[in-house]
Amino acid sequence: MKAFEANHPYYTGTGARILVTRRTAKTATVTQYGVTKRCRIEQWPCGEVIRWNGQMVYASHTDEAHTRLLEKQAAEELEAAACRAEAEARSTQMFTTMLQNGMSAAEAESRLNTLREGIRIA
Repeated sequence: MKAFEANHPYYTGTGARILVTRRTAKTATVTQYGVTKRCRIEQWPCGEVIRWNGQMVYASHTDEAHTRLLEKQAAEELEAAACRAEAEARSTQMFTTMLQNGMSAAEAESRLNTLREGIRIA
């Protein structure tokens, strides 16, 4: 079970970094942006948790975990960019084909927009 340690940084769910400056059995003194506050430590099945400014802070959200999360988000963003580029290339190909088949540019654009509006992402 993960526990808070004094003089270690932790992260909120939104990625804000806080520092546990002191710790007792039931409380943790937390500092962020010069604001210091004592928080009650709660025991959850995943480990210790504190509430900081309306957000949950888990003892498992350390620097290493935050770095892994950022790396995962960067990989997902690269994958999404590749998907967008592929979709744009397909759209360009469809537009070119429509023009080659004698369709006006305005009509081809209208049809592509209709196709895009019909796409639903689950």
